[in-house]
Amino acid sequence: EQLRQICQSSIQIALQFQKACLKQRMYHIKEVDEDALEVLDDQQLSLERGVAAGMAYHAGVAAAERSIAAERIQNDPSWNQTLRATASPGNGLITNQGSLSSNPNSQGFAAEHKVINTFNAQAAAAESPYRAVSTESFGGSTSQNAPDIQIVDLRTGDVVDEIQVKSGSHQYVSSSISNDRYGDMHKLHNLEAGSVDGGSTTYTSPDQRVRVSFSQQEAHQIARDPQGYVDDQRTHVQQQVVGEKIAATAQTLTAGAMAGAGMSAAGGFAECLGAIARGDSTRSETILRSIPERTKDGALRSFGRAGVIAATQALLGANPVAAGAGVVGVDMVRCFGAVLNGQQTPEEAFRDVTPRTLGTMATVSLCMANPAIAAGIIGYRFAYGFIRSYAKATPGKALSPRTPD
Repeated sequence: EQLRQICQSSIQIALQFQKACLKQRMYHIKEVDEDALEVLDDQQLSLERGVAAGMAYHAGVAAAERSIAAERIQNDPSWNQTLRATASPGNGLITNQGSLSSNPNSQGFAAEHKVINTFNAQAAAAESPYRAVSTESFGGSTSQNAPDIQIVDLRTGDVVDEIQVKSGSHQYVSSSISNDRYGDMHKLHNLEAGSVDGGSTTYTSPDQRVRVSFSQQEAHQIARDPQGYVDDQRTHVQQQVVGEKIAATAQTLTAGAMAGAGMSAAGGFAECLGAIARGDSTRSETILRSIPERTKDGALRSFGRAGVIAATQALLGANPVAAGAGVVGVDMVRCFGAVLNGQQTPEEAFRDVTPRTLGTMATVSLCMANPAIAAGIIGYRFAYGFIRSYAKATPGKALSPRTPD
């Protein structure tokens, strides 16, 4: 959509430019420096590579980050341990004989497991140093007024916060936490209980990276089928690891190919307009017929670099430095290949690859830092194509300001 809007705006500018030229006869023809145009063309290709790489990176980075976060959860010892404890005998939901508990307080136990597992999953994904444990498993008191959950700092092993969990109606929760019976503990209750004096529906970790809440319905579901809940959580995380990685690859490759195709098509169309503005119908027809092939070539070039970015995201995660290095590495490999095949001397290859590589590095870095910059470069590509074609519509000629007779 952004590319379409940019193209439409650029076309209007080009047409206005054409009208002005025809009306005012503002320019005359002089000899053009072909070598200078070749240098500009090479710089233009660097911009195209950088924009395509930057847009490809941003298209897949969110999915890549979600896949990485899911992998952290999957490999986190605390999450695996507390999730496994949810369906373990003697945990309040399953009896020591392995059957479903008929304890009237099972919903409360289920709410505790829900909070602990959710907290640890979020903490692992966000690389927070805090983990939630049940008070009993951490060796704490099991008295009536003791906390249900303790938040532990993995760096020191210290308990940094305590939580009392309540699940039920508004009246039940209000009476349970009244009279300040739980002291300075954080009183966490289910969402359905609404606003309760002294309580809260959300708990936030000390580093603000984790926020957990729960509903009574979720607690009921866990109490009815603890093992099913555990299996569903593991399956969800496993699917997220694989599914988001596939999504990241697909989005990266698609965006890269589309960006390359779009810039090539926009450049070709702009050059066609430039030739029309000069009145060179033969050149404009030639350019117009070449646009499909140029679009395909642009898509293939960018698809290859997007593949490099997708590979770095899959292997190294959503790392912009690694992605940028991978894109630049493609140029370096081609440079070494030309030297090894005897097509260029090392000095020639170095002079050839250095400006292109530096241009690509700069554009990739800018587009990764701010995707909006890519839109500006696409607009510049359109304007450049128009002016270049207008200058070269007559072979060996270019534009210069017309001087008074």
